[in-house]
Amino acid sequence: MVYFICFWFCVSAIFFLIYLCGRAPVKRNHLADSDCYMRLVRVSELYHTGKWYDAVISRSNAPYGESSHWTRPFDVLLLAGAVPLSLFTDFKTALFWWGVIISPVLLIGAIIALQWAVRPILKGEGPFLAGLLLVFQMVIFAYFQPGRPDHHSFIVFLFVLSIGFAFRMILRPFDVFLCYLAGAVGALSIWVSVESMLPVFIIIAALGVLWILKNEDFAKKSLHYSLALFIFTSLSLILERPWYDLATKQLDRISIVHVSILGFIATFWITNSVLGRYKGLFHRVSRRFSFALAGSAAIAFAILLCFPKFYHGPFADIDPRIVPIWLSKVKEVRPLMSTSAYVFLFQLFGSFLLAMVFFIYLMLSKRYDDNLVGWLFISFAAVIFTLVAFYQIRWIVYAQILLIIPMTALMILLRQKGPKTGFLKTLKNTSIVFIFCMGFLILGLLAEVMFKKDNSEKSSQKFSLIGMCEYLNEMEQFRKGNCRILTYIDYGAEILYRTPYEVIGTPYHRNSSGILDTYDILTAETDKKALEIVQKRKINLILLSLESSESKVYSKSEQTSTFSQRLREGIIPDWLKKIELPSDLSSSFLLFETTE
Repeated sequence: MVYFICFWFCVSAIFFLIYLCGRAPVKRNHLADSDCYMRLVRVSELYHTGKWYDAVISRSNAPYGESSHWTRPFDVLLLAGAVPLSLFTDFKTALFWWGVIISPVLLIGAIIALQWAVRPILKGEGPFLAGLLLVFQMVIFAYFQPGRPDHHSFIVFLFVLSIGFAFRMILRPFDVFLCYLAGAVGALSIWVSVESMLPVFIIIAALGVLWILKNEDFAKKSLHYSLALFIFTSLSLILERPWYDLATKQLDRISIVHVSILGFIATFWITNSVLGRYKGLFHRVSRRFSFALAGSAAIAFAILLCFPKFYHGPFADIDPRIVPIWLSKVKEVRPLMSTSAYVFLFQLFGSFLLAMVFFIYLMLSKRYDDNLVGWLFISFAAVIFTLVAFYQIRWIVYAQILLIIPMTALMILLRQKGPKTGFLKTLKNTSIVFIFCMGFLILGLLAEVMFKKDNSEKSSQKFSLIGMCEYLNEMEQFRKGNCRILTYIDYGAEILYRTPYEVIGTPYHRNSSGILDTYDILTAETDKKALEIVQKRKINLILLSLESSESKVYSKSEQTSTFSQRLREGIIPDWLKKIELPSDLSSSFLLFETTE
């Protein structure tokens, strides 16, 4: 195990060195995206103010402020690394560099957790090969790359742990400590993000199906796992929210909605436990199925009665006006087939095909009879997450992790065939590992080169805002007072991080008013309409980029001239003054100061 930890530590260190050398997708001294900068802004405010329950970023959506849907566990993880590092430098620098390395550190944790998780069903070299396959999944690199202090890497780590606990609950005799430990991990993942409700539901469903089919001790396992989820999620709610806010219904972060639903499920299993004392009541599969069906219907009806919006997902309360102008363009919530993420597509589809080959072999052979229910759980979960991944690209990482497990089993089977010793065995085994690790990755990269004909999905932050932010910080007329900046919403968080100034729009669904006002100003067909919102927001500066895709975002049609287009063409209203920028900035930015 020590050897494995050292090996994966070296892999993670290589990722970090690539970042330092400026060869990583994220440039040195930059972070991956807007979420990363906003997370550091949030953590800095927590560190300096100590206001645990205050989730409002006052400088965003100025002058109203922006309430975040994020929760505190990942903030604590960032503080846990940044505070000790701040003994050697200032806190902001310590937080930045801990933010750069936290995801590679979590990658080490995820690899070790995966090797632990699969031990009940993969023996010998299986755990190591599973970890190796994990590293070569492009979606894993996207989540765990240096410069990405984002809670999604933490969610993935917790998901891997949950899979390990699920295996052990399914394959081993009832252990109350194991059930409560699994429930605590599940509750923590829900606290981090409510998207973890789906993995938790799948584990609950798997235990329930096994109770119907096998009975045995699965009723006890389900009872204590669901009770643990309810207890620890209730504790998470108390830790996350002030007392006066405990009853608030919210769908995009942990609230009474999620605690209540887990309470409904726990109530079902408590009822099952009480009724199960009557000998023979659940002796037949048909009776267990009928009871489970009735209980599921009762839970579904209770949710519909108490929290009908839950069935519409975490975005149920989103302002519908921002869907066409922003949310529909966010890559992670779009269907997989609507994007040009060919590497993700090839690796997911290829992994699914190989997994299906193994599952077919599994059904035709009796080799894995002792672990059959574990493999059935993996196949059940993998199919669900693969289907969901085609609906929304953000779920690919869950599907890919699950598919790695049957892929590893198939790779072990193939390595056991053919020559048993000598050079041919080494060549065969090495070739198999190479093909499994790199085959679909190479095909995806080739598809990227062949079919990706435009850069329409290119990130708006491929260029640097550092120089522009430094210039803004040096502007004498704003250094002593507040400065409120209107710019493309994807730049808002980085400006908040790198300057003391205020912004209007940020790319978050709770900041609908900032998104809408930014859009309405920059797409205004008349300067008068733009001025009305500028004055309402008391905006001081308007910053436009010449190198990003924002010009497409804030254009309407060839026949319609927008405010943003007119500024780019040099048609400036009399209530704006163009600020002459240094030559190194003027080729990339336009900056205007309001005079009214």
